[in-house]
Amino acid sequence: MMNLHQRGLVDACFEEGQYDEGIALLSQLKSQNVAPSPSHIRQLLYLSLYPPVMKKQPVDSNLSPSKIVKQQRPIAISHKTATSARTLLLQFAVTNHPDDLARALPSYSTADDNEREDSESFIARKSSCIAMTKNCWNILQRGFIRRAVTSSPTKKSSTVYEEDDDDDFAISDVVAEHAWPILDFILILYERDERETTARGLPRYSPLLLDQIPASRSGKGARWEAEAPLSVILFAINQNNERLQSMGARLTQLLINLCCTNLFEFTMFLNLVFNKIYASAPTTFLTLLASLPPTIPLLKFRIALLHKFICSNGQNPTTDTSLRPRVRAKPVPRARGEVNTVEGTSTSLATPTLSQIALPSFTEICRVVEELQPKSTETSYLWIQSQLLSSFGLYQSQLPAEARDEGWQKFLAAEDLPQQLDKFFVNSQEEDAIFYKRILNVALPVLA
Repeated sequence: MMNLHQRGLVDACFEEGQYDEGIALLSQLKSQNVAPSPSHIRQLLYLSLYPPVMKKQPVDSNLSPSKIVKQQRPIAISHKTATSARTLLLQFAVTNHPDDLARALPSYSTADDNEREDSESFIARKSSCIAMTKNCWNILQRGFIRRAVTSSPTKKSSTVYEEDDDDDFAISDVVAEHAWPILDFILILYERDERETTARGLPRYSPLLLDQIPASRSGKGARWEAEAPLSVILFAINQNNERLQSMGARLTQLLINLCCTNLFEFTMFLNLVFNKIYASAPTTFLTLLASLPPTIPLLKFRIALLHKFICSNGQNPTTDTSLRPRVRAKPVPRARGEVNTVEGTSTSLATPTLSQIALPSFTEICRVVEELQPKSTETSYLWIQSQLLSSFGLYQSQLPAEARDEGWQKFLAAEDLPQQLDKFFVNSQEEDAIFYKRILNVALPVLA
């Protein structure tokens, strides 16, 4: 952590409204061996998230000259200042330990444990809103930080907020136009946190990301309510910008890695994803999944989701019973002080392990494909079938020989693979079906 003298120098710059100088000083003090103050990181976040002026507000000609001056004195956070703050945050994300930087972010595990702001600067006081919100996804939203006007940013005067004039942004923006670099900053922290966790011999997941998911309502058992980050994913992948879409892909990979551990409820999360994308952007999301690296956790999730799409067969997602969470047995009463070693233990005390996720067998997949005829849907049913078959093959190819599905091995060993593919595909003589069969007839034997 920076010493008091170093912190004082930075605080002095911010208290005088010399934001560029304070940012430059923080940049000079940056070191992988010196953790920045959480307060300073929050102030950088505030500067980065401060809304840019989209259009000049008209001045009321009936005001006195002194009031006109006050009306035209917004807080002096220029585009250059905001850009410098974002750049420095990204540099910190690369050089410093993710745990040190994540202390500045709101989370469910530290909601009541944020340090008090001792600085007298306007930015320090205003940035406290970041510590007070529930999670890091909230700070990305349009309108979380509003432009402020005050007669003196160095004094504790009342603050007036400008009317929102961001006409180019939809009111429902999950990520504000100027907040994408901050999402990138957050993702870098969680990706580095994953690597740190894996290096300790644990499953690949980010404990810092887990802290952004609320605990179960009982306070025990695995977490699953990831609607906020899922909304960020769907918003990102629907942007007309590859860089922004890639952020949605990165967050998807992080969440899938997390949901394949015992700290996260796989089936509940799967249902949440299915219900969320079923009526909005199934093709976009499923295409995203197909583009991600075929790791074991990703393939498990992809198989389960594609299987659920076929099982739903056009049903209302709320009435679909496939992959419904299993009913848990009522816990046996324990004596006071006895340690609970069965399912339901608080995840904060659980040892992270990979979940034993029960995927459908190849025989079961063939059965549902044969029995459930597709109804009209935005997503090509034949494409879903081909994705399910290729995903299952990729998954099986990464398992030890003794753990592979018997039905799948027989399917690949059959001398009449083209005929077997004809049986698998509904409407096998359609042009799309012929195209997918031609590809799979070449690709699947390689996975044997």
